Amino acid sequence: SGWNRWWTAARSHPQVLVTTDKRQRYDWAESSQDAFDSLLEAFRRADLDERLDLFAKNSRQSPELASRMATALGETAASLAGTAPETAIGIWLALDRVGLADSDASFSPTAIVAALDDVSSLLAAAGAKALREAVLDAIATARDDWQDIYTKALLAEPDIATAGKIATRIAADVPERLASSIDGILAQPQRSPAAFLWLAQAAGDDPALRSEHGARLFQRLLSAVGRQEFSAYRAALEPLLESGGTLPKLIGEIGADEAEAAEAAVERSSLEEFAKLPLLNAIHLRFPDLRSDSGNALYALPESIEQRRQEAAHLLSTEIPANRKAIQEAAAMGDLRENFEYKSARERHEYLSARLGKLQGELDRAQPIDFSHLDSSEVRVGTTAVLQSAAGDRKEITVLGPWESDPDSGLVSYLSDLGEALIQSALGSTVAI
Repeated sequence: SGWNRWWTAARSHPQVLVTTDKRQRYDWAESSQDAFDSLLEAFRRADLDERLDLFAKNSRQSPELASRMATALGETAASLAGTAPETAIGIWLALDRVGLADSDASFSPTAIVAALDDVSSLLAAAGAKALREAVLDAIATARDDWQDIYTKALLAEPDIATAGKIATRIAADVPERLASSIDGILAQPQRSPAAFLWLAQAAGDDPALRSEHGARLFQRLLSAVGRQEFSAYRAALEPLLESGGTLPKLIGEIGADEAEAAEAAVERSSLEEFAKLPLLNAIHLRFPDLRSDSGNALYALPESIEQRRQEAAHLLSTEIPANRKAIQEAAAMGDLRENFEYKSARERHEYLSARLGKLQGELDRAQPIDFSHLDSSEVRVGTTAVLQSAAGDRKEITVLGPWESDPDSGLVSYLSDLGEALIQSALGSTVAI
């Protein structure tokens, strides 16, 4: 029970050496001085990457060791400030992580950024996220032209979170520039995938963004699914498309004149059929006139149609999102092969999706029974007929739709055998049933 605590203390012991092997290895020195000398000798022989590794792993062994390593690294950084500024800043960050960086050093991010005529090449060369963010912070502090630089950096930034930080800074100082940048991002999202995904994530939480860019963002999110430029961002893109994500929320911002285009965008997207269905259902619930007239009409009482619409809306807005959350929570428990909660939640997802699909398919065909134009000369959907057997037994039957069927109460569906036999039968006719 005390192993973790013991090992934490052991690794910081002055006689323990941490090597630069890919698989971290620990060696025990004869004495603290032997360890100190051994580390300094290894540091002296190492190249820059190995020096930074040794410094990160051993700088806390003693203040003197950290100071001597930091001095050597600082000298290297100062010599590289003019020729390899990204490397010099990387060294400064390594020193800063252990509290040994000098903010006034010639190789600090602020000093280097202030001295450069063009920082675009520095941002391009800064591969690590932490390095780019340090450069961006320095630009905002040291450059009068930071707004121009940030506007360009937003479009080129490969990390979604960093793109969000850039956008937040622009919005705080020059919101009109961010509005212009968003127009550019939406025009060609494949050129700035990280910035586009930041925008899509932000729109999920910001009603103002959804209201301003709803239909356009909806179309662009669907098109991103099949684009190669977004293949590295699948983990960030997929939650935006699912129940509770940004894409379903955007349907509420689509206008009637945009509904048909939104429906077509879902249909031609690269989404799986099971993923398209809830989106189409939501669009059709919002814009019933879009529903296809294909297939036979399904006649029902207006209140039955409304009841099914409410059930479909409840599935879409409450049941499916809650189940999606249950899937995510179950998946976080670990091994999916032995995860009963996950399998159960997935099975319920399939059931809810199938139920929603069936409901929407029926609602697409649903036609309210019009009692004002019924011809009472023969049996039609909506009429009540009295049947009399040869023996004189009488029974009253009302022919309605399958949603109202209740034979024990005298309500039969026009799709049932009895209903089909009665339909179009005239008064006084004989029917075999």
